[in-house]
Amino acid sequence: MKKLLLSLLVTTAVSYANDGYMNQIVQTHADGTTHMITPLAAAGTSYDADGVVDSSVFRLWTIRLSDNAEYLLDEKTVSSYHPQGIVKINTGDPYTLIPRTRVDQTFSIEFEVSGIVTDDPSVHDAAKSVIFDHRTTEYASGESEALPGAHWDTHDHDPIISNGTHNFNNIVTQIQAADLTQARGEEVFSIYANPDFGVGEGATLLDHKRVQIWPIASATVSGIDTSVEYTKIPQVNVNLVDLYPDSTTYIRVYEGEPSATPVSPLNINTSFVIVDDVKPVNRSYNVTSLDTRITEDGIYTMEVIHETPFGADLLYQTYPLKVERSIKVNGNVNSSE
Repeated sequence: MKKLLLSLLVTTAVSYANDGYMNQIVQTHADGTTHMITPLAAAGTSYDADGVVDSSVFRLWTIRLSDNAEYLLDEKTVSSYHPQGIVKINTGDPYTLIPRTRVDQTFSIEFEVSGIVTDDPSVHDAAKSVIFDHRTTEYASGESEALPGAHWDTHDHDPIISNGTHNFNNIVTQIQAADLTQARGEEVFSIYANPDFGVGEGATLLDHKRVQIWPIASATVSGIDTSVEYTKIPQVNVNLVDLYPDSTTYIRVYEGEPSATPVSPLNINTSFVIVDDVKPVNRSYNVTSLDTRITEDGIYTMEVIHETPFGADLLYQTYPLKVERSIKVNGNVNSSE
């Protein structure tokens, strides 16, 4: 019997830390019996008191207490007699619960494989490799998870024949969508042990990780007519779509023509939209403070800036915004004697 320190799941697929969720690991033995390790903290380590005889599958679940909805976060097979594999995903977003990125950003995958027999040609073929599998799915409109019965595309299902670390960098999403800028979905990278290597009739999942792909945000602004010279700036209506998780969006105004490095920009403090969520969100609001913030006559540029872990993006720009509050008197001055 093999005792196991269960940091392999808890640290590689940290479960939801928010109140209202319970975390647990379900251990399934080779004979089909199960053992539950619960409750678990959002992070940390724990010993498997049941141990591993032959092999066991460990599945990390988080359960939403309000409706008992269950979410599988990670899965590993542990055994002393077949290869092992570890999958890591790195993106430009530091969020660690479920790796995520934006559809226009690249990411990298790292596989660490051990236990493949490379020096004994007489062993069973299944001992000489593991299987690398890559699948993708596009989420339904407005969804943040794959729905039951969702269609999955298989992009790779190939053998890995050597131990060690295997790196794939600068990966571009393979999710298929009518408009790729609006694509949302996930990619799953898995390593399987081949059948007939002490793992039963079918291939056994050794490890897998998923990365969620989110769309590019967009903005529309109404209320400003660039042909009008304003003595009083009207209300501005802002509509924001698919703001990236953990982002800040705001209106920026500065005098002069559009510039990548404007001088003394005004960041309109009533227009800040801070997203603290695990999925993209939409927001609509009205801005009435432009007239009080822009105190000098002139010609201005107005922009919507979206700051994400990948940098600052320009979602919208209008020019010119003309402000002229001075009173003009046209006429002749006549005198008579």
